[in-house]
Formats: sequence, C-alpha cells, structure tokens
Amino acid sequence: LNNVINPGEAQANLVIDKAGTYGGTEVDYQMEKGNVTVNVADVTLKNMVIDGDLILAEGIGEGEVTLENVTVKGDTHVLGGGANSIYIKNSKMAKIFVNKKNGQIRIVAQGTSTFGTISAQSGVKLEEQNLMNSEGFAEIVIDENAKGEIVLEGNFSKITVKAEGITLRIPEGSSVGELKVEKKISVVGTGTIEKAIQTANIGVNPNN
Repeated sequence: LNNVINPGEAQANLVIDKAGTYGGTEVDYQMEKGNVTVNVADVTLKNMVIDGDLILAEGIGEGEVTLENVTVKGDTHVLGGGANSIYIKNSKMAKIFVNKKNGQIRIVAQGTSTFGTISAQSGVKLEEQNLMNSEGFAEIVIDENAKGEIVLEGNFSKITVKAEGITLRIPEGSSVGELKVEKKISVVGTGTIEKAIQTANIGVNPNN
C-alpha cells in the first residue's frame, strides 16, 4: 500500500490532501483516534478504523474516493465527489450526512457494507451493488433543506421525506419497503413502493 501510516503513530486528526492509498493491512488495521478529512480526489482509504468523524470534503470536487474495509464510529460527512464518485466496500459506517452543493453525487454500497441512517441534505444517487449479508442503505431521511432529485437504486427499507418539491426516482428493479412523505413531492420510475404513509400529496409519474 502507498502512504501506510504506522498505527502507533496515528495523529489526533488526519488531513489527506494528496492522492493515493492510505491505511493499514488486513491483519494490522490503521487506527485513527480523531477525525479524518479527505480533501482531494483519487484517494483510497483501506483497512482503517476511525473513532471520530470522516469528512469527504469539497476539495474532492467531481472526483472519486474509495473506502474499503473502513469502520467509522463517528459521523460521515459527504461534501465532495461527482456522478461516479464515492465507493464504499465491506465497510461499517454510522450516520452519513450528504450535502453536495450542486446535488450531483453518487454513493455506491458494495459487499458487506452496513450503515446507520443516511441524511440527504442535497440531491444524491444512492446505489447498492453486489451486497452480501447486508441491508445496505436501510434507512434514509431526506432533510427539509434538500433540493433536486434523489435517486434510489437498490432495495431500501425505510425512506422519510421531509423536503418539499423534490423528485424521488425509483428505477425499475428497485424497491422501498416504507415511504413516509411529510411534504409534497414527485415520485418517478417504475420501482416498487410496498407501503406509503402520506401526510402530504405524492405526484406519481412512472414514465419519467
């Protein structure tokens, strides 16, 4: 691996501003007691445990970041990344906050990855690929300040929508177990919604 840091020398807070691969080995994980900030594209974090927060910062731009065998015990903040951007494989994340300024970001869950609640504060595409023994993005809350389009590709247990005027796209083959809608939204796509709880109107257009 490139840029391997001895776990015994882990800093209080780690800021990554150079592309490359960072982390430990499969038998000797890198332990980070503080926060980790990634502020550049083309970074892989591998075999790492982060006690604090993980911040995928705006400096990533429209680029890509890969997380493989990473555990984040604090919150994960996704502020940067593009349409083919954040890949999470065999990792364990607590709560994730997504807030990309232009709303154009894709987050892909793979392998055995597990997550707490996903808070979408902007547009985002959440995609599940080749999951194994995992519920993937089980619970998603679309924050009241979110705008634009939320795309859900995979099988999702519970979605709560607090934002007004957003478009929720559920493509063919995707499903939502429970959709709770608190504000007026549009739902497009031919995916399946098993149960809908409405306190506001849902405009449904499967042809878009």
